[in-house]
Amino acid sequence: ELYLVGLYNTTKEDEKTFEVTETNYDAIYMDGPFTLALFQEWVEKSGRFNESDIVILLTSSLIRDYIWTGISRIDGGVSYQDGICTHLRVGLVNDNGRSFSGIRSLVKQIAHLLGTPWDEGHQAPDCLGKDGYLVSLDTSETPLPMLSNCTKDYLLQKYQNDVGTNPCWIDTPRTIIERTEELPVDYFKQEDFCKANRPNYPNDTTCPVGHQEWDSAPVCKLPCCKNDTSYRRPYRPSPDGTNCTSGDGEKVCLSDICVTL
Repeated sequence: ELYLVGLYNTTKEDEKTFEVTETNYDAIYMDGPFTLALFQEWVEKSGRFNESDIVILLTSSLIRDYIWTGISRIDGGVSYQDGICTHLRVGLVNDNGRSFSGIRSLVKQIAHLLGTPWDEGHQAPDCLGKDGYLVSLDTSETPLPMLSNCTKDYLLQKYQNDVGTNPCWIDTPRTIIERTEELPVDYFKQEDFCKANRPNYPNDTTCPVGHQEWDSAPVCKLPCCKNDTSYRRPYRPSPDGTNCTSGDGEKVCLSDICVTL
């Protein structure tokens, strides 16, 4: 199980120490590998995170990852493989702070830190990145919100190798919040999803029940409206946890995919 053992809001002075960024028009891009290395040094020197087996920096900057490709590409996060319980226990994740946009990347970085290789990496030649599983770099058109069996095997092997020798794997963390069953869909019962998901259109709301666009909306997508009648394209991904049951058991949306619980 995973436990949240602490939160720390970095200051501007902190960020000057480890962030490597550039601004292009209105977007701020972060150099993933360089920032990750500097962030790792800062975490170790600060002494604030001694109780943490993994430390993640959430940032609104778009992360550029130069590690896996010869050309610049924007990636949702970056981390050190097998870094848990070591001095390399850090990762970076992009999140917009409004609509849980960073969840998928956060899970990927935690899995990577736990020891799972990227599916198309040289350490996992039998795992096919094109299948679009959770830690796949080569995302398919319909990425699956789960680990492949191949990746699970790597993680299980890592756990079995370390659980008897590294106390970090068997300690009892002190969580700062109680574990709940709530998912993003529960949060958006209090706040309109379309307002959070589309900040450039602050007056947009989720189209009312009975609106014609609901009839044609794909599974795990929802329509946003300018007002009670006018639909604004495109369909947006339904929040994780949205019920998408169609008669064959309870299913929910995860990463835009309808899956069985």
